[in-house]
Amino acid sequence: MAAVIGGLLLSAYAVHGESAGLVLAAAALLGAGYGLTLASGLREIERLAAPKDRPSAASVYHGATCTGFLTPLLLAVTAGAASYPALLAGLAAVGLLSLAVTARYSRRDLP
Repeated sequence: MAAVIGGLLLSAYAVHGESAGLVLAAAALLGAGYGLTLASGLREIERLAAPKDRPSAASVYHGATCTGFLTPLLLAVTAGAASYPALLAGLAAVGLLSLAVTARYSRRDLP
């Protein structure tokens, strides 16, 4: 998740500075962050779900994570409300909040 947040912040900076090189770096960071986040979520399902419920839980998780591919569409639709750097920074803030909540509650349920 930290890689995704870093990628969003780098994206905001890249758009503000109109730097193609930073956009490529941000894309690589966002891609790596997405892959790491997907893998860690599946590991959490393996840890928390009963063996008979794992296929269904993994399916629901994949469906929920794929909704993230709608983010560029949502950014394009809301582009008139704020600048792209502000929207990307807002997404990073949502990611930080999500990371804090996840970290707080995941420590309670350690095996």
